[in-house]
Amino acid sequence: MGLINWCDEKITELKNNNISFVRGRPIVPEHMRYDDIPGYIETYQFRNEIPIEYRKKSLICFYSMEDRLWNRLKTLDSDCIIFSKFAGIVGMDFSPSVNMLKPRQLQSILINNIYDCLISLRGIKVAINSRIGDLSTNFIISDYPNNKTIIFGNIGCKRKFGAYSLLQFNKWIEKAQPKNICLYGSISKNDIVKISKLNKNITINFFHGHNFAKKNNKKSVFVICGNKHTRNTPREGYVLKYILSHDIKKSNSRTNYKVKGGENCGR
Repeated sequence: MGLINWCDEKITELKNNNISFVRGRPIVPEHMRYDDIPGYIETYQFRNEIPIEYRKKSLICFYSMEDRLWNRLKTLDSDCIIFSKFAGIVGMDFSPSVNMLKPRQLQSILINNIYDCLISLRGIKVAINSRIGDLSTNFIISDYPNNKTIIFGNIGCKRKFGAYSLLQFNKWIEKAQPKNICLYGSISKNDIVKISKLNKNITINFFHGHNFAKKNNKKSVFVICGNKHTRNTPREGYVLKYILSHDIKKSNSRTNYKVKGGENCGR
């Protein structure tokens, strides 16, 4: 498949279906955006590990190696049959890595946008993925100003965000001001404390995901409070952690992986 031809063909389809474009990129219609808190988030590869009874409240994501993602462009229509059994998808995740030239970053972003809009045209809701490249691409944040929920993927990354990743994370919060953040992957307690210093009242819903699985994989919810100095809110902020009662039981031998970061946050 020629990627340029694919983009041209799909952009024509989107324009013929009255999809709006901002700065040359298509935008998922507001009524087709998933803007709630999912029960679970799991990668396309491990989607069948979500119990059937929870799938209509769960999202499929694409936080994976890119060599596993290219086929999703070819099988988009047949994949929608699978997606229809779930609450929706997290936006496509071709990476505009910060070490890429800016035109290459923008190419990945465009492909992600095209894919998400095509999926929404086929009746599947799309949760907004926070994927941006370097800070010169953070104009993307303004595309979805009314979304209460933003999805971040930290799978395959180090336990710590790193200064640049944390800066990107903070930029999203400052510009988009979401009420809820869904984080798929790993985060350290220190990073949560840093985030709490943004003077924002937000909730981080943390999903361990397959690669951070234990025998009972739970969703953790962290309530992040600002750093106003009051009796109930110490200067450094504080973290409250709740483990929801529903579990995902893993179906294979990869169930003994130690949860890094998220499992210990807030303790």
